Amino acid sequence: MKNLLKQVWHSRRRIDSTLSWLREPLRVDVAVTSHLYAAYRLYSQLKAERSNQVKRKLVEGDVAFVNNRRVLHGRRGFNAASGLRHIRTCYGELEELHSSIRMIERRREVRLHTQ
Repeated sequence: MKNLLKQVWHSRRRIDSTLSWLREPLRVDVAVTSHLYAAYRLYSQLKAERSNQVKRKLVEGDVAFVNNRRVLHGRRGFNAASGLRHIRTCYGELEELHSSIRMIERRREVRLHTQ
């Protein structure tokens, strides 16, 4: 079942990336279709369970970093009549973050050694 859950995840992610997953068929071997749908139902149940969810209300100035390869995330519905909602997104590669951290650490080491 674990391998089938992985297959569901990768199949949905590949389809999601085209933004047309509602129109495309799920492409899998016919021999595993019933098992795949069972795994997909389990996946859907697991992600719907509150014990598998973390909910946070962000306030002005808060930042949320999400690794899209490790976390399934979303937003709750919003009633525009209740106020304004402003979400700004930025995408980057994890390697870029690691590189920036290394550069900051190198500059810090240089400053410590020159003082």
